[in-house]
Parts: sequence; structure tokens; C-alpha cells
Amino acid sequence: MSDTGISAIDRVIFAVVQAFCLVRHRGLRREFKRHRGRLPNLAQPTEHTDLVQWRKLFDHDPRFVMFTDKLATKAWAAEHFPDIRLAMPIWVGTRPEDLPDELVVPGNVIKASHGFRMNHFPERTPLPRAELNALLAGWLQRSHYIQDQWAYRDVPRRLFVEPRIGNGNALVEYTFRGHDGVVSAGFVSHNQHADTEQQAHFDGAGRRLPNKTGVPDSMHLPADYVLPSSYFEAMALARRLSRGIDHVRVDFLVDGDDVYLGEMTVYPGAGYGREREASNAPLIERAWFEAFHNSWFLSHPQPWPLSLYQSAFRRWVAVHRRQLADRAAAGSPPLP
Repeated sequence: MSDTGISAIDRVIFAVVQAFCLVRHRGLRREFKRHRGRLPNLAQPTEHTDLVQWRKLFDHDPRFVMFTDKLATKAWAAEHFPDIRLAMPIWVGTRPEDLPDELVVPGNVIKASHGFRMNHFPERTPLPRAELNALLAGWLQRSHYIQDQWAYRDVPRRLFVEPRIGNGNALVEYTFRGHDGVVSAGFVSHNQHADTEQQAHFDGAGRRLPNKTGVPDSMHLPADYVLPSSYFEAMALARRLSRGIDHVRVDFLVDGDDVYLGEMTVYPGAGYGREREASNAPLIERAWFEAFHNSWFLSHPQPWPLSLYQSAFRRWVAVHRRQLADRAAAGSPPLP
């Protein structure tokens, strides 16, 4: 973006911060370049992928630890939003050997609280108890404090069992990008991660976006697909859940007409998702900048010399937010 409206001193601060981050966070720099073919813009992030990297390094909101912890998220939602449906745990522990055999049955799901892609469905993959214990022990040894995703560092490593939503029936997944009570984009997936998956992306008003590029035609929902009422129910819940947060992805699982909160994600796709291909990146970015004042980094005092960057960043966010709003009002394409 243009640096119009940014002082010479602030430009120096941004240059120093950018150079420091690229040197200090070599792993993030290498991973980003592998995914994106360029260096990340860590001092003045404008694209979704850069914004997530910036959050990893600078926005250490204590709430992110809670949202990254699947059990803590459930407890928080149950306390503050008792009307929202949740699959609550029926067992929690830290040792695989303590998991009762009577809970390792079809209809239950075994999960870990401290990371992702750690789910075991007994009816899909029955395992002898020794092999199951070894699988769960491996989960407990695994850390998802990788790629500078700071919030994973302090999540307690726990196992838990919860009833499976839908009892094995096909579910629909809704995903929303929330920004302090505003939803910028939504996503619908039928049979997610299966060979028969069909999906579509929508803007914050529920209007369908162009089909995601790079996805086979067979994976797109039909052109005449109509969003059901449960989608708008879930969207309203996402607005409530995102209050006071500059950006969070909120996922729901839908069993017929019943909407269940799945999880809340603060590092969507670790910042390497394909939002540009889904045409929702400009929507997310503009809404994120509109809600940026809610970020922990900008709303809490920072020590010197980080406070110098905080002040410069706050001024730059105000300038960039105005530029995004002006271009949207003029019907111009988003800033590159």
C-alpha cells in the first residue's frame, strides 16, 4: 500500500521492525516463503496471510490461550452463552490408561485439548487397547506450538471424550469470520473432508461469492443452493461470540436444525489458507482493520521500545482503514 500519511519517523520504525522480525523469526520467514513465494510483511501487514503472522508475533492476547484450548473454549461458552449448544465432555484426563473402556465405543469421540487433527472415532478405526493408548500418548507428547503460534504454548495437554454430534449421520459445517460483532464472510461445507464434500463461500450478508479457484467443480455446491435458516442462526451466534475480538474464526456443526459450536480459531490455517482464491480475503481484511482497536497489542500498554512500534502501528492502522473504506465506497478493487 501507499505510505501516504505516514511520517518519515514511522517509516523508519516499520523498517527496523520488519528487519528485526525477519532475522529473529527465520523459521516463520522460511515457511511463509515456501507457501507464498515471498517474504511476509510483518511490520505493516495488509493481507490476511500477513495479518495472521503479525498476530503470532505481536498480539499475545491471553484469551487466545483459552480459545486454542478446546476444553477451555467449551467451558467459557457454556458459562457466558448458556443458550448455545455444545458437545460437552463426559471424561477428561491426562493419562491414556485412565480412559474407561466403556467410553471407547461407537457414538463417542476421543480428542485432545491442546492441538488440531487429534480425533479418534472408535467406530471408524477400532483399535486394541494397547494401540489406542499408544496413539493417545503420542498426542500428549505432541506440541502444536509451531510456526510461532504463541497461544498453543501454554495450553494444558489433556484428553477428553465427548458424544459424537449426529451419532454418525452426515453433518453440515458452517464457518464464519467474526470481528467484534460483525461477520465478514461465511463458509458452508457438506461432508467435509470426504470424497463427496461440497462447499461454497459467502459474504457477510449471505450472498454467494465466486466459486473458489483450484477446487474441482464437483466440490462446489449447486448454483441454486439456498442457505437454510440454520445458517443465519449460526451467523447470529458468531456475531455474539466475536464481541470484543478483532478477528476470530468460529466453526459450527449442524445436525439437522440443531446448531452446535465446534471451535474458535485465532490462527486460521496458520495464516497459509487460500482466502484469496475464495474471494473472501478483502472482506476479512477490511473488517479486521475496522475492529483492530480491539486487539490486545493496541489496547494494552507495551514496554519500551515496543511502545514506539505500537504508536506507529496505531497511526498506520487508522490511515489504512480510511483507505480501505474510501476504496470500498468508490467501488474500487481492494488494495494490493
